[in-house]
Amino acid sequence: MCKQSPILPKRLKILSFNVEGIKSELDDPNFIELMYKHDICLLNETWRAEDTKINLPGLWDFSYIRPKIKRVGRHSGGITIFCKEDLRSGVKVVQATEGFVWIKLDRYTFNIDKPLFICATYIPPEYSVKKSINKPDYYTSLTDSLSKYSEEGNVLIAGDFNARMGGDITKTHELKCIDNITPTNEITLKDRSSCDNTTNNYGKQLDKVCKSFNLVIAIMVGPQGTD
Repeated sequence: MCKQSPILPKRLKILSFNVEGIKSELDDPNFIELMYKHDICLLNETWRAEDTKINLPGLWDFSYIRPKIKRVGRHSGGITIFCKEDLRSGVKVVQATEGFVWIKLDRYTFNIDKPLFICATYIPPEYSVKKSINKPDYYTSLTDSLSKYSEEGNVLIAGDFNARMGGDITKTHELKCIDNITPTNEITLKDRSSCDNTTNNYGKQLDKVCKSFNLVIAIMVGPQGTD
């Protein structure tokens, strides 16, 4: 999700990817190649443990590690961010909490009009959160952060919300397809409909957040026109 006109420097490549376990991916040459093809990588549902070693030369990494779940025998959720070392001076982690890691891209380093605040997100499914004794209020946390960072610069949020926004929501909320984000304001937005007809509580809350902060739900399209 993003403001309708964030300004990014030419050729800056940002990846958002649900990896479902980063440990095994670190042994996959295709995964490693994918990381090096991007400037900033936002990985969610990493299931990373404290002893999981990450050693990718030339890439800086930061992880938010969630507690281990006894019944499944591993950590759950989790977020890891990779950034190319030559961009590291312009990237700052400004917040790391349950479900969200926010980084700030410096306007001078990246030659942008305003700072860009990027949020890597992983919100677990509603049914799993209901079982938690200390259930986080994810959307209150997200709203509080957006209230702060949207006043300071542009905002981009990417990740897995486990939010279903089908049904009546799609009739009142625009879903947009961004073909390209360029250094100018020339951004092509196309209408897009959801194939999911089911709505859950997370979907309703996400819709409310988007409307409150004038955010667009964006489908990023690759060079061949693929989602």
